[in-house]
Amino acid sequence: MNIRVVRSGGLAGLRRQRELDSGGLSGGERARLEGLVDAARFFELPHTLTRGTPDMIRYRVTVERAGAVHEVEVDDDLADSALLALIEIVLDEPGDPHHRP
Repeated sequence: MNIRVVRSGGLAGLRRQRELDSGGLSGGERARLEGLVDAARFFELPHTLTRGTPDMIRYRVTVERAGAVHEVEVDDDLADSALLALIEIVLDEPGDPHHRP
């Protein structure tokens, strides 16, 4: 499974992008990611979950799994807890200079 997250917007308008290939993860970490994708019902989400509010943090999340690809653009306040957890894991992957322990 491959997951790409692009974070943009906010007051500063900063953009950040990270990609994570689950093939390099341990079995437990891979299972956790799979569980979050399933818990968020990611492949059932509409392509756009935005309000168009100025200065809102927005995420574009793309998941490739077992030959299927789905992309969702979502405002921070409209994402459920499973989707936000998935986003956080990808953006805060160890080795990332912005990683918060």
